[in-house]
Amino acid sequence: MDGNVQKGLKQLKDAVEATNLTLETKLAAIRETVDKGFADNKTALELIHLAISHLDGTIGDKLAEIKTAISDQTLVLEDKLALIDASIKAGFTSTSSALDLIKTAVDALTGSTATKLEAIKDAVNAQTASLEAKLGLIEVAINYGITTQKDALKLISDAVTALEGTTESKLSALEAAVKAQTASLETKLDAVATALNTGLANNTAAINLVKEAISSLDGNVSSKLDAINTTIGTQSTTIGEIVTKLTAVNTSIESGLSNVNTTLGLIKTAVKGISSSVTTMDSNMTSAMADINTSLNTIASNQGTEASKLSEISTALNTVVTKISELKTSVDGLAPTDYSTVLGEIKDQLNAIASKL
Repeated sequence: MDGNVQKGLKQLKDAVEATNLTLETKLAAIRETVDKGFADNKTALELIHLAISHLDGTIGDKLAEIKTAISDQTLVLEDKLALIDASIKAGFTSTSSALDLIKTAVDALTGSTATKLEAIKDAVNAQTASLEAKLGLIEVAINYGITTQKDALKLISDAVTALEGTTESKLSALEAAVKAQTASLETKLDAVATALNTGLANNTAAINLVKEAISSLDGNVSSKLDAINTTIGTQSTTIGEIVTKLTAVNTSIESGLSNVNTTLGLIKTAVKGISSSVTTMDSNMTSAMADINTSLNTIASNQGTEASKLSEISTALNTVVTKISELKTSVDGLAPTDYSTVLGEIKDQLNAIASKL
């Protein structure tokens, strides 16, 4: 390392440790050093954590100073996310409370919606924040109307793609994100679907991640089922989305969240999503999948016993499995997994649901 650069970093470290400078002044100095190429993201993160560790006063005082820095409109969003991560690791705030800090960071963004979205994209692609912080940022962007859940898929994909390290470390980051309270179930499952679609997670890993996401849901049984129903009710555009949503249905049954009527509702919603995706793959399946949807609607209106309804639902699901097995058309855009494998994943999930009924 050049002697002048080394000297400059030493001076910056001394400034970061100083007690007579504000946190936002320290962050601005760290960012300037990175922008000039004198420090990389790893060094910047270490300096941000160092700045947090040298805050004075009570936890309340420290949080107030952190919030002031996050509200500063001159600081970049990715550094603010890194600051929030550092405050969690230092024990000053929890992941659920961190969402309020992320909202403060987004509130501080200026300019048009397009300008704000660009700042969010930059933060999502940066290597300075955890995946849970990025998913929280995307969630706030959706809630604030800066982006839609559909358009947020690209941001979620970018956040997962930006993960560094080994496959194991990336999956660990994804597990931490689905356990955290910074994003909705829908956003979390979109992240899992991205990992599945890109080959980062195999089917077993994806199933475990979906289970972790559902286990992290807060509230009573009704609110948890609402979250699951909302999530699986969105249109599925990839195989990964279908598999994760079916896993969510399977998990809700497995964990005892669903009775026969809520189970039927969840399955109807999930099968509707499969229908739209499968018929896009092969137009010959349109009529067959429509018949299955009609069958599920008929079961819902039947006055039979719970046992008979569950038996009929299981039969209908097995019909879906059979119909999917008949798909012959090759489909583009399913790499790195091949066509038969991804259809097999859907069938496995449908069979798992049917076996529990």
